[in-house]
Amino acid sequence: MKISLLKHYLRLSLFLLYFTTVHETIAQDSIVCHALLKKGVDDMMNVRYASALENLSKSKALAQSAKLSNPLFLATNNLGLTYFKMMDYGQALTYYLEAYELAIAQKNPVNEMTVLNNIAIVYIKEKKLEQAESYFLKSFAIAKEQKLDTRIGYYATNLAQLNLEMNNLAKATTYIATAVPKLQSEPRILMSALLVQNAILLEKGFSKEVLKNGLPLLEKAQKSNFAEEQTELLLLIAKAYFKDRQFDKAMHYVERGLSSTQHHEVKIQLFELHSQIAFQLQLLEKSLASKDSIIQLTQLLSDTKNSELLENTTLRFELSESKYALAISKAQSENQRKVYLLSIILLFLLLFILLVVFYKRNQLTKQKRIIEANALQIKHLELEKEKNQRKLLEHEVELKNKMISDKVLFQSTRNELIESLIQTITRATNFTSDVTLLQSVKELKSHLKEDVKWEDFTAHFEHVNTDFIHALKLKHPDLNANDIRFLSFIYLNLSLKEIASLLHISPESCRKRKERLIKKLGIEITTPLYTYLTQVAKTK
Repeated sequence: MKISLLKHYLRLSLFLLYFTTVHETIAQDSIVCHALLKKGVDDMMNVRYASALENLSKSKALAQSAKLSNPLFLATNNLGLTYFKMMDYGQALTYYLEAYELAIAQKNPVNEMTVLNNIAIVYIKEKKLEQAESYFLKSFAIAKEQKLDTRIGYYATNLAQLNLEMNNLAKATTYIATAVPKLQSEPRILMSALLVQNAILLEKGFSKEVLKNGLPLLEKAQKSNFAEEQTELLLLIAKAYFKDRQFDKAMHYVERGLSSTQHHEVKIQLFELHSQIAFQLQLLEKSLASKDSIIQLTQLLSDTKNSELLENTTLRFELSESKYALAISKAQSENQRKVYLLSIILLFLLLFILLVVFYKRNQLTKQKRIIEANALQIKHLELEKEKNQRKLLEHEVELKNKMISDKVLFQSTRNELIESLIQTITRATNFTSDVTLLQSVKELKSHLKEDVKWEDFTAHFEHVNTDFIHALKLKHPDLNANDIRFLSFIYLNLSLKEIASLLHISPESCRKRKERLIKKLGIEITTPLYTYLTQVAKTK
């Protein structure tokens, strides 16, 4: 039976980054950045991915603004690890690429080997085990070069696990023998290494030795609350019992494993073993149900995998690695100075071009604003001119109406004087017997009738107040000529007494006629008739 404990790779990487974070952030001043990093990693370890992404993103932003180089690397790489745990491998590799470029820029071999280790894990997920081994070996070589014992233990464990996957048991045994002594100060990682060691033993057929080692390890993992390690140990112990043909005990531990984890890949392994155990126990329905669960979980993993994005990002990473190697080669040659100077010249040239373009664009913008301002001013002046012309026209109409009003009032005054003179003559005692007086009264009365030339008045008024007459007729088509003449006097702001004199009627008759017209026009009695007529005049 093939032993596969892929979760160990991820767990080792997570602890590796957390270890680095703790030691690195103690030396830097930003307590907030350190707290966010620690919280983000804790959230990631406890499958609180949304909170992990939020805290790690905040930590990254803070590190960028404060120019904290190593915390920036740690936040970026841990973001990649979070996306990896979420099975978004394309996004994970994007962050790994960014972290790798940061490590190169910082000339930090520790960070570089960290990212190389994580890249290897991605290749394992893609079943490219030989490429994964090459990246693990690079990390392992840097750790040995830097004489970092704990890191040597980490990467040796990863290499042991990988060679176990590749069925290179001899190499796996050698690597795990190197790893275990280096990890005595790291209880959780040591437990992971011991898991790999017992998986190798099980693959070699030493099931009883695995049970002897595994059961105490399971008890220790439970006491230490190592949830993922408990699941892996339950799987390992179940496989050992299965190989030892103790199927009931194997079923017990595999069912404990299924109830202790929500990780799909581990569940697939548990369901595979569960199906085999159920088959051996003649529990065919359980065996088939496990097969169905395997199909469902496999389909779920397949659907969430973004192969295209992962391949593109992997290519970008490899290109970045090639560029880095090329940059090192150029750094050792005489051409570096020429390239540097040429880059500076091109940069200044580009800057000059950008400045010219910006200046021209700024000038065009200013000219456009001036043109728009001038156009707006011209429009404003035209509106002012139109307004002044309208005022001038209104003033001219007012003057002409004043002239008409004065003429009408003059005529009214004449009529009053003539009537007064007639009354004075008729009151004379000898009026009826004096032929001369009678003839004079007749002539005066004839002047009284003929002096008011209503047709001339109407024509002149309509000529001056065309808009008013038109609007009034349009709004009240039932008005007759006498109504319009009366309303014209009102529009000229003549009093009822003056209008009564002009029309040779009593003031009381004039008042009643006004009331009748108000009703005919359909306006409120509280609204002055003159105000209403001026509003009608303003209606175009």
